[in-house]
Amino acid sequence: MNKFVWIIIILIIILGGGYYLFSQNSNPSTNQPLLTPTESIQPTSEPTTDTQKESMVEIVNYTFSPSTLSIKRGTTVTWTNQDDVNHDVVSDPNGDVFKSELFSKGESYSFTFDNVGTYNYYCSIHPRMKGNIEVTE
Repeated sequence: MNKFVWIIIILIIILGGGYYLFSQNSNPSTNQPLLTPTESIQPTSEPTTDTQKESMVEIVNYTFSPSTLSIKRGTTVTWTNQDDVNHDVVSDPNGDVFKSELFSKGESYSFTFDNVGTYNYYCSIHPRMKGNIEVTE
C-alpha cells in the first residue's frame, strides 16, 4: 500500500477511537471513569483473526528504526522513507534475498519473510545505514 492509504487508515483509526472514547463519557452527570482503577489495557502480542502479520521500519535521519527487528515467519515488513533523500533496502550480501528500487520520501517497500533466519540489510546509497531482522517460527 502506498503512504496515502496508510495515512487514511491511521486517521480513521485515531478519529474513530477518539469518537468512541468521547461518546462513552458524553454524559457528564455519571462521572464514571472509562476504566476502573483495577482495570488496565493489555496489548495483544498476536492478532486474533489475521494470519498475515505486519511490521514497520521507518527510515529517519539516515537510520533504520528500529535497526533490529524480531518477527515470526510469514510476517511482512514495510520500510517507509521519512527522509528527504532517496534510499533503498538491500539484503546482505548483494541483495540475494530482497532488493528494493530507490524510493523517495513518503514511499514504502515491503517484503514478506517466509524463512526462518537472520537477515542483515543496508542502504546501497548510504552503506553505513544497516539493520537486521531475526525471523523465528
